[in-house]
Amino acid sequence: PLKLRGLCYREQPGLDEELLKKDLKRFKEAGVNYLRSLFYPFSSQLLGLCDQEGILVCQSASAFSVGRSGPPTQDLPDCRDLYAGQFSELVRELRSHVSSLLISPGTECVWGSNFRVCASMARELAPELLLAFSYPMTIPAADLQPDVWCVQYVDWKQPFDVMYDHMEIGHANGSENEAGYVTGHARRQEKPVLHDLYAPLPFCNRDEIERDYGIHEFWGESIWRFQRKMEETPGALGGSVLG
Repeated sequence: PLKLRGLCYREQPGLDEELLKKDLKRFKEAGVNYLRSLFYPFSSQLLGLCDQEGILVCQSASAFSVGRSGPPTQDLPDCRDLYAGQFSELVRELRSHVSSLLISPGTECVWGSNFRVCASMARELAPELLLAFSYPMTIPAADLQPDVWCVQYVDWKQPFDVMYDHMEIGHANGSENEAGYVTGHARRQEKPVLHDLYAPLPFCNRDEIERDYGIHEFWGESIWRFQRKMEETPGALGGSVLG
């Protein structure tokens, strides 16, 4: 059994290889075994370093919030070649890296025919890769389904094996659960739940976190509680800290 102890990592373009190695070694010392790309894919250089360090990777295409705050291009025929072209490059690159575990056509997007083309391509060209998609609840039941169910921003008091519908999430008075969330959830499937983004850190205040040990300990304890619960929950695959 494998639990993913991960981070969302934004690789800075053109970063020196030695600095990347330093980051990866620091992550491994902290028990991290998984990195998720955020907003844009990892470079071949970083994927190669993850191969060397034994860190698993989720490679996500650079499609963010399509059909939500971004333009609804998910079904436009004029955009199909753009979707398929960049995604085929990701799939072909990932096939040559032992660190490759998951691939996702988009982050926080509404499903559509262009994403279906990408997902079908992944299944055909690299069937060994697990397919992810957020938000999976926008995929019709009769359509191509991902291998894992991505959820985001779940409170650690909530169950970690529930396939939540995060198109419908928010705080509400009189909610039926301890955390005060209102969420729908999928009942039609059973698959591993991946906590795609959790524990959004105040990473903009990095100097303050390093300087103030009270804040440092607070966030460390919070992440540890979340991770420990994932380790103990059958059906929870693991996840990646946002930050």
